[in-house]
Amino acid sequence: MYKFPDKPYLIFWWMIPVIMGFGFLNYQNTVDINIHDTYYVTTCLYIAILISFLFAVIGLGYWAVWKLQRRLFRRLSLIHVAFTIGGTVFLYILQFVSSGLPEEDAFAHMRYISWIKTVSLLLIFGILLSQLSYLVNIVWALLHKPPGEQE
Repeated sequence: MYKFPDKPYLIFWWMIPVIMGFGFLNYQNTVDINIHDTYYVTTCLYIAILISFLFAVIGLGYWAVWKLQRRLFRRLSLIHVAFTIGGTVFLYILQFVSSGLPEEDAFAHMRYISWIKTVSLLLIFGILLSQLSYLVNIVWALLHKPPGEQE
């Protein structure tokens, strides 16, 4: 029987076709990333390819730990998977919420866009912070011996 905390790599690898599907469905849509005075414009397909590659690498790390029969912290794995996948899904949803706003009241529109940017920034910060839990979990699992090999 499949237990989530024992094989989190499966979740990341199952998400790759889903993300690529969204990338192919929205291949003509663009994503604008504004950092100070610089705009980066790319298509959703390239973002999907980048996220899929990152999910493949993350899944590979979890798979290596599982293959070496090491134990992960279940809570750290759960935190990492929930923030990484959940944050990615919410960022994708926010992209469509912000693109279909009516511009009847300019000040209300600007406040709403500011709110969406703040939420997006917090989600990105949460995703990046959860990667720290991934690194701690992987390093801890690789440095500690399996339960049967304790001295």
